[in-house]
Amino acid sequence: MAKENKELEVKFSGPMPMLSALPESAFLRALIPAGGRWERIGSVYFDTADGVLAAAGLSLRQREASDGTVQTIKSTASPGITARREWVCDLGDTAGFPTPVGEAKIDRLLEEATLRLRAVSEISIDRWRAEFNFKTSALEISIDIGTASAALNAERPVDGPIGEVALKLISGDPADLFVAAQLTLENAPLRLHMLSKRDAAALIASGRCFAVPDVTPFSASASDNADAILQRALITAAERLIRLQTSILDARAPQGVRRMRVELRRFRAVERVYRRAAKCPQLQHLAQKAGIIARALGPARDWDVFLDHTLPAIAENRYAIDGLARLKAAAHTHRALAWADASAQIADPVFSEFVLDLLATAHLQPWRAKQLSVPAQIFGARVLDRARRKTCKVARGTDPADPTSFHALRLALKKLRYGVQLFRRIYPKATRKPYMAAMAEMQDASGVLNDAIVAQKLANKAAMGKGPEAMRAAGFICGYYAARAEAAAKEIDGAWAMFEKIKPFWRN
Repeated sequence: MAKENKELEVKFSGPMPMLSALPESAFLRALIPAGGRWERIGSVYFDTADGVLAAAGLSLRQREASDGTVQTIKSTASPGITARREWVCDLGDTAGFPTPVGEAKIDRLLEEATLRLRAVSEISIDRWRAEFNFKTSALEISIDIGTASAALNAERPVDGPIGEVALKLISGDPADLFVAAQLTLENAPLRLHMLSKRDAAALIASGRCFAVPDVTPFSASASDNADAILQRALITAAERLIRLQTSILDARAPQGVRRMRVELRRFRAVERVYRRAAKCPQLQHLAQKAGIIARALGPARDWDVFLDHTLPAIAENRYAIDGLARLKAAAHTHRALAWADASAQIADPVFSEFVLDLLATAHLQPWRAKQLSVPAQIFGARVLDRARRKTCKVARGTDPADPTSFHALRLALKKLRYGVQLFRRIYPKATRKPYMAAMAEMQDASGVLNDAIVAQKLANKAAMGKGPEAMRAAGFICGYYAARAEAAAKEIDGAWAMFEKIKPFWRN
C-alpha cells in the first residue's frame, strides 16, 4: 500500500553553473555543516495519449535511484503547486506498475488507464540532497541538475536542461520553511520556480519555454467558505506572477507585462475585498508593494501599446509620414528605457521576496477570523454590494463632455469587476452571464478611453525636440484620439445608464 504524504515545498531556478557550485557555497556550508551527497536519479512520467491523468490533476512517476525503484503519484489539483498530496510506494521486484495507492478514485482511474499508459517524458538528474534542522523544524534541500526529454505530439523526443533547488518541510512549522526560503533568496541569485519536472519537460518539447503562460482557471464552488476563496486566490496570484516573470525577463514579451499588471491589480482588488473582515496587516503591506511594482511596469505597457497599436492605426491615414517616422524612432527609445526599468523591477530580489511573502501568507493564513468562516455566497454578496455602491457614487461625478472625468470610474469598474470575478464561479453561469457581459462592455469602452488619453500624452512626449514634422504628427494623433476619447466617454455614459438598472446576479 502506498504511503500518503502532504508535501509543502518552495522551488527555485537559477543558472546551471551557479547551481553546481551552490553545495560548496559559504551559505549552504554554514546552514548545513554536515553537508549532503550527490546521486543520479532517473524518472519516467506516464500518461495516456489523450492525457487522462493530467486532466484529472494527477502525475504518475516511476523513479530509479540508489535505494531502489519507487512509484509516486502527485495531485497537481491541490490548491497550488507549493502544497500537494502525494502517494509513494516501493515497487521492489514483484510489485506491478502502476500499483494501487488505496485512494478509490485514483485506483479506479489507474485501472482504467493501465493498458493505455505510455511514457510521456524522461528526466535524468544529478541531485545533491541534505536534511537539516532549522528553528523548530526539519527541512530538506535538494539541488537538481540534468536533462528532460519529452515527445509532445512529435516524432522524436526533444531534450532540454532541468535545473532547480527545492526546499521541503519534513516536519515542524510551515512558517520555518518560508523563513528558510527567504534566507535562501537573500544569499543566492535564484528565482522562484513553480513548474513540476513533468510540466517543464512538456514545455521544452513544445518549444514554449518562454511563452506567456495560459491563464490557469481559478476554481471555486458554492460550498466554499470565504477563507478558502481567499487562500486559493492568493496562491493562484503568486503562481501566475512566478510564471510571468520568465516571459518578461527572458522573452521580453509585451503580453507578459500586460498580464503581470493585471495579476498585480487583481491581487490588490482581492485584498481590498477582504480588508475589513481579514484585518491582516501582512496582506495590506503586500498590496502596497504590488501597487509599487505595477506602477513601475506601467510605462513599458504604455509604450508597447503606443508602438504596437496607436502608431500603426495612425499610419494607415498616411498623414505626416516623415513626422510619424521620427515619432516612432523616439518612441522606441522611450520603450527601451521603460523596459529596462520594468525588467530591473522584476529581476530585483525584492520582487521574488514579495511573491514568496504572498505564498507564505496564503499558506499560513494569518487572517484567520470568524468573519471569514462563512459561506462565500453570503460574504461575497456583502462585499460586492459595497463595491457596487462605491462605483455608483463615482459614476455620479462623471461628465460626458470631459473624458478625463471618467478615469476614476474606470478604476472603480476594474475594482468591481475583479471582485465579481473572484466570486463568479460560485454562481450558475446562466445567472451571472448578463451582468458580466454588460460589465465587460463598459470595461472595453473605458479601455478605449484610457488608451486614447495615454496616446495623446505619449505622442507629445515622443515629439518633444524632434522638429516641426514630428510636432505636426503628434498634433494629428492628439486630435484623432481626442475625438475617440469623446466618443468613448459618451458610450460609457450610455452603457452605465443601462448597467445600473441590471439587478446584480449575486442578489437573484
